[in-house]
Amino acid sequence: MLVTLGLVCLVLADATDLSGLAGRIARLGVPGAAILMAAGFLLSSLGREADGPNRLVALSWIGAAVLAAGAATLGIGLLTA
Repeated sequence: MLVTLGLVCLVLADATDLSGLAGRIARLGVPGAAILMAAGFLLSSLGREADGPNRLVALSWIGAAVLAAGAATLGIGLLTA
């Protein structure tokens, strides 16, 4: 689901006039969040005696923050284009 949203956001990012850091955040935020969130879920359950998530579950929260930043930057860029 996030990969499809990432592809749509890449197309929408081409319609904006964003450049520099804001352009990178708008273009790579959602696909990067998909990778981080999937890695957080996968890596947090590794281990032989895992009965709960380990510290790598923080990657999921970082991915959520990256998703919010990317979507907000893209939204602002689309509104100002």
